[in-house]
Amino acid sequence: MPRGNTQPRRPNCRSNSSSAHEATCSSAEKARDVIARLPDLYRDAFVLRDLEEMSTADVAQALGVEPATVRQRVHRARLMLRGYLSDLAGVKP
Repeated sequence: MPRGNTQPRRPNCRSNSSSAHEATCSSAEKARDVIARLPDLYRDAFVLRDLEEMSTADVAQALGVEPATVRQRVHRARLMLRGYLSDLAGVKP
């Protein structure tokens, strides 16, 4: 299965020390940590579809699966992320 770099892009958190920039970097780190918790099967589809903004057909071709499978994996990844983020924020989804 072809597999590119499916890790989210990282902002440059070391070049600016303003409090707003630090808050953004802290949020970005938390987002990366939460995405990293996803199983590979779901993370790959989610990152390619939602973060890299590839079409469902292109993601399906890259992963060697049907477009319906990509839609299913992205949907499940979003549900998992919602749960992880709501736990982090201390609220019910």
